Amino acid sequence: MNNDYDRGEEVPTNQIIDVPVNPLPVVKLVVFLNGEQVLAEVDESIDGGRITLKNPLSVMIQSMTDADENGDYQSTVSYGSWLPMAADRDIEVERSSIISVCDPISSLCESYLEGIIDG
Repeated sequence: MNNDYDRGEEVPTNQIIDVPVNPLPVVKLVVFLNGEQVLAEVDESIDGGRITLKNPLSVMIQSMTDADENGDYQSTVSYGSWLPMAADRDIEVERSSIISVCDPISSLCESYLEGIIDG
């Protein structure tokens, strides 16, 4: 019998393998055709025609300053429950109702995660 897989070296079984884990959800900013902006964890359907928004929050800009010398803007935002009368917090939407799905700025993402994890 030919055991090509057995080359004489044993694979150590007592070593710990470090596997990277992403403990935080991936948060996206979703912009709808009607102008609504929603922060949520996003899962896309297999066929790509729908997405599921998990823990969606509506984002409303309260105030925004002009850009400074670095081109940065200062803004104040508030959050509201998106579809507050929905019994489920995982809401499926048609991709055709969405203009864009993008990464939010880090401060927006951090405040969202603090709210859903601590909330």
